Amino acid sequence: LEASGALRLPATPAEDFGRQVPAGDFELPEGRLDPAERIEGWLRELDQEAPGRAMWGLYRAGGAVRGRVVEKLNPENAQALWNATVILAGWGDVAAEPRLIQAVLTREIGPGDATTRPGAANPALVPRWWVASALLRFCGTNRCLPTLADLARTPDLALNMRSIVAQVFERVARRCTLSTAERAAVEGALLLLIATRPPHAVTLPLRDPVTGEDLRRRKIGLLATPNVREDYTWQVHLAVARGLKALDLPVQPQARRYLDDPRAIVRRAFEQLGL
Repeated sequence: LEASGALRLPATPAEDFGRQVPAGDFELPEGRLDPAERIEGWLRELDQEAPGRAMWGLYRAGGAVRGRVVEKLNPENAQALWNATVILAGWGDVAAEPRLIQAVLTREIGPGDATTRPGAANPALVPRWWVASALLRFCGTNRCLPTLADLARTPDLALNMRSIVAQVFERVARRCTLSTAERAAVEGALLLLIATRPPHAVTLPLRDPVTGEDLRRRKIGLLATPNVREDYTWQVHLAVARGLKALDLPVQPQARRYLDDPRAIVRRAFEQLGL
């Protein structure tokens, strides 16, 4: 296709994302502020429920604003505390770990726990304790292992959450030195994640991660449910296998069957484990 002129391959990796537009074309009012003023504005926004660009701006600022972000870890301002925790977790800062563990332990839903059904108003929302669990992949230490091990004992734990828990175990095992007892506890918890079948494991590609509900039906009111359903259990087995390998343990026998899965994307994922 390239030789015929029908296709022009990108000359640089940057071209994969389309035409490069000068940054000034998208300049926002805050872009004209002094950098110090901009940072002060972002820090004030952390007090809001949805601070938006402030989160990204402070995250990108990194170590230059760490002290100011840590100051927001004040229990008297719960919203600022959570927003600061998210930024610190993104940096891999262990200062975020206590607040994340608390969210998992209490199964925190969201701001003020005002709703008992995450996503009732916005299908994209998931419980805050799901977010906290995912963020522990970046900053979790041995301290979070008992909380995640207890979570793994939940029989009806959602498929997505099982994968997240396994990923936290993998990251902590690679990042920290585990005692013999901790290694045994993590191994047991990983195997618990695949001991029972996750709810909604066979489902639609576009689904609510919490309830398994068909998002297409909810969003655009389709009269007929699509017939395409897949078994996503392989995702949990892949995460568990990676966790076991991080402990230098043999992967679970069930993982090997996915080497012959009819889906190429699944076969390739397990081939990368070197089974």
